[in-house]
Amino acid sequence: MDHASSVSRPQRGARTPSNSRLSDDGLPADVARARHPSRAQRVRRSGPLVACYILWVLILGDPLRWVAYYGARPILQIPTALLIVTLIGTALSHRMRFIPPLVAFALYAVLSVPVAYNIGYAIPVAKVLTSYCGLAILTVTVVRTAREAVPIVVWGLLFQYTWWTLVGAIPGHVFWHTLAYNNYDSFGPMMAIALGSSYFMALSVKERNLKIIAFATTGGCIIGLISSYARGAVVAGVATLICMFLRSKNKLRTAGLAIAGAVVVFFATNVLFTNASREDANPNFWIEMSTIADTGGTRRDRDELRAVARIEWRQNPIFGVGPGNFGPYAAEELSNGQLEGIRSDPGRLYTKALHNMFYQILSEFGTVGVLIFLWLLWDFSKRNRALRKRDSIDIWASRTGGQFDLRNVSLALEAGMVGYLVSGYFYNQIFDVNWFYSLITINTLLFQVTRPALAHNSRLPHFRLRGEQITGHKPRLA
Repeated sequence: MDHASSVSRPQRGARTPSNSRLSDDGLPADVARARHPSRAQRVRRSGPLVACYILWVLILGDPLRWVAYYGARPILQIPTALLIVTLIGTALSHRMRFIPPLVAFALYAVLSVPVAYNIGYAIPVAKVLTSYCGLAILTVTVVRTAREAVPIVVWGLLFQYTWWTLVGAIPGHVFWHTLAYNNYDSFGPMMAIALGSSYFMALSVKERNLKIIAFATTGGCIIGLISSYARGAVVAGVATLICMFLRSKNKLRTAGLAIAGAVVVFFATNVLFTNASREDANPNFWIEMSTIADTGGTRRDRDELRAVARIEWRQNPIFGVGPGNFGPYAAEELSNGQLEGIRSDPGRLYTKALHNMFYQILSEFGTVGVLIFLWLLWDFSKRNRALRKRDSIDIWASRTGGQFDLRNVSLALEAGMVGYLVSGYFYNQIFDVNWFYSLITINTLLFQVTRPALAHNSRLPHFRLRGEQITGHKPRLA
């Protein structure tokens, strides 16, 4: 039954429990009491919720890979097994919720597998997207209140980056993280994303010690960004800094923090990494960064790769060549006189990374995939803007005790997305890492728990309805 018809409008001036206070679920107290689960039901709910928290730690922090690096490879299957079991149990006891564009993106990848140019390369991509989509579905299903969302928000936007800066900021990579972060060009972009997220989380938090940790994490991100010597990541970091300044209410305070950041940069480039060894990069950070505009070398190589991606799209404009199939298709179908230079070597091209997620989506997912990706970005933007409305901010504050300012939390998500999209022009990061999907999930979760009266539908609703239209009166916050 729709909430608009299930909750009657109280008479003007009537003193009833319904209009005296709202429950944590955003409903009048008497209605909420009728809806509140029994003790046994709460126990059944706590299992999936705890499992959800554990999965966020295991997937974003990836501590099991540290153990696996020393030989215990089977341990890496634990997150997948836990996710599957928890999703099955949750489906039997909860009304499932979904993020429609994310489900569409993952489903499109799965349906593309049978028609992909090389099925063997398509299956891993479909598995990864299905896993991230499964975690998102589990999260928006079992996390019902703002208080339950706080651990995921704090871990996903702050503490995971504290963890990664501790283990990788100085060396510029994480040697044991064989999935991605052992590569400078993967660790650097994560630092660009973390830079804006940790900064706005520092502004959002009220507790002094946590604020210190958040600002320290931001400083660690600057060090990690420099230490990676990843030029594209540095460009993304600069774009994130611009976003941070434009979005900050107190420009003077932000300028002061920028000076502190400049001190960190000076210390890192002139003390910590004066003659760092970073594969083929110049030992001097500033000399290496000055080569960003060079037209030869790496830039020419990547221009050729993007040209190959455009050829693949022109030949397969609707559905693309299939997930993970940029290299195999180019090596088999385009190497006969259609490519020049290093790209004409099929052996090297077969497993070559495209180094641009936008061209990767274009060539591998085609026009349909591009449209779904744009849908994801539009959905993220609209929900993120809704988080900065006064109603959402007040509801969040009333249910979390004012621990975190929702406006700055929403800006942490936005700044993280800016860093992700800018760095995505230089690196493969749409199918390899969780960054995009965790930002989408946390953003939708926050929208959901600040619109709880709407969230009883199986699909997350859109933005036309408001709390007063559903409950019959404007919310009065405790």
